[in-house]
Amino acid sequence: MGTHIDNDLQFGIDTTMGTLTRVGDLIIIRTEDPVGVWDAVTTSVSTGQPAVAAVAEELAAQAVTVEITGPDGMVARLGAGVDSSRGLLGAGSRKVELGDRHATAALVRTRLRRADPRIG
Repeated sequence: MGTHIDNDLQFGIDTTMGTLTRVGDLIIIRTEDPVGVWDAVTTSVSTGQPAVAAVAEELAAQAVTVEITGPDGMVARLGAGVDSSRGLLGAGSRKVELGDRHATAALVRTRLRRADPRIG
């Protein structure tokens, strides 16, 4: 039997707070604003989507999975055990799985508003 590690860590990105919990090879990021966390990572000038794909591939190579969740469910899952054609199209890696429409709807609205402020 492998080592089982449970850790909790609180974090903040801008005004968004959340917790990071590790249970074995699963890391769960829970926040009231998962879209803010996902958006901060994927739109960063220094990282962006190519880095998300690279991180997802490295997580898979290390047999680690990361889930980003919020009040509406899972926004994304990255790493081990993920094989998603939508992730390949949306994030550049099959090792990225986007959540269901309900959980990711706010992400889509945020991106559309950024592209065209007339969209409400």
